[in-house]
Amino acid sequence: MQTADYEHIQLKNRLTTHLNRIPELLRDLDVTITMQAKTGGTGGGGVSPRERNVFHVGASEIRSRYHALLSGLCIIIDKDLGRFEYVTDATKLAHKAKAHAGWLATHEAANDWVRDLDDLARERNRVVDRQAEGLVFAGQCPTEADGTTCNTPLFTNKGEPNARCPKCKATWDATTWRQEALQAAGIHQGTAAEISRAVSDPVTMEGIKPATIRQWASRGKIAPIGQNHLGKPFYQIRKVRNLWARTKANSYVTVA
Repeated sequence: MQTADYEHIQLKNRLTTHLNRIPELLRDLDVTITMQAKTGGTGGGGVSPRERNVFHVGASEIRSRYHALLSGLCIIIDKDLGRFEYVTDATKLAHKAKAHAGWLATHEAANDWVRDLDDLARERNRVVDRQAEGLVFAGQCPTEADGTTCNTPLFTNKGEPNARCPKCKATWDATTWRQEALQAAGIHQGTAAEISRAVSDPVTMEGIKPATIRQWASRGKIAPIGQNHLGKPFYQIRKVRNLWARTKANSYVTVA
């Protein structure tokens, strides 16, 4: 009996930990998907897994799998409660499932759910955190011929400003895709570390340190808009980028 109780507690804790993290993970995936949309594709077609970019492969699929799993959990909860709540937002589904984590941990499929959540977390880390090996994704080739867009994934070496299409041989600015993607992602938020990863540009080699963002916050130059489940403050990406741009502009004026 004690063993069964211990296993139940372990399953409940693991489920709760995963479900607590899901809103934050979904925000990461949403920024990734926004970048993917702004560059015109997933970066898949014919590109080897070794070359696939951190920001462009699998984010949409992983988000869909999170949604499907959470929907399934909430359907099971509704059946047990004898009611049906129409909820489609993945974050709300995660909150609902977390509220019933203790009961879900008693279900015969609980171990499978935990394994699925483990797998999804690893996949999320792969597409969001892992840097492409030696290459920087530069968008999809926009060259048009006979009314058809080339759309071949472009890559360039870190620090190089231009990318040459291996298919049509056209050359394009490798920084444009990132500027547009970050502009589109301006409504999103993240911790200082997450924003540092998103905003720092591997092409121009410009970067902003998490400590700098925290220092701005301590000086009242930027205010957090909330906290994540670990109690870490998170900020709006657009506001951090705007402050960074002003800071750089002021430094240029001072030097001049």
